[in-house]
Amino acid sequence: MIALNFDEIPEGRDARSRLSALAWDDLLENLSFRSETVQGLDLQDAGVRAVMFDRCIFLDTSFLRCRFDRVYFKNCDLSNIHFTDSSFHQVVCVDCKFMGAVFFGGSFWEVTWTGCNGPYMSFSSAKLREVGFEKCHLEYAEFTGCRLLSVSFSECLLSQAEFVHTPLKGMDLTSCSLGGLRIAVSDLRGAVVTSSQLLELSHLLGVIVKN
Repeated sequence: MIALNFDEIPEGRDARSRLSALAWDDLLENLSFRSETVQGLDLQDAGVRAVMFDRCIFLDTSFLRCRFDRVYFKNCDLSNIHFTDSSFHQVVCVDCKFMGAVFFGGSFWEVTWTGCNGPYMSFSSAKLREVGFEKCHLEYAEFTGCRLLSVSFSECLLSQAEFVHTPLKGMDLTSCSLGGLRIAVSDLRGAVVTSSQLLELSHLLGVIVKN
């Protein structure tokens, strides 16, 4: 678990205006935002460092090639937000909504997702290193063409999630729901599953299991 200390981050009086006025090439640093709604931001090459977002809602917003470093999202709604080619380092997401969020081509290092609701999220062509998903809803999520290093899924719903061209060798999936998982047999080889999960994965082998 990543431990981030935000006790010294001020919630400046201009926090709302600073967030709404963030522009290309800007750096948003050492601030906290609570119970705010952000709409219509279209950011490119911006940086967010040592910032906490608590109960914030993001609407019609995109982050292209943005950098997130030591950022904490708690109880936020980032559904359908685009983070294409953005990077995330020491980022913590707790009890957030990411339904349909797009992280195509992103880079993740030391990132944790806990209790997040993210069906239909897309991590296609992303690089994930030391990333943990715990008790997350990831139904129909896309992890196609990803590079995974020290990535873990604990008590996650991965039903109908797609891992095409993403090897899961050595990954322990025993606490997850895998019904309808979309993955090539070669990419699943070496993953750790339970005997009951094998029944959920039988469609990959083209076999019919009878009791």
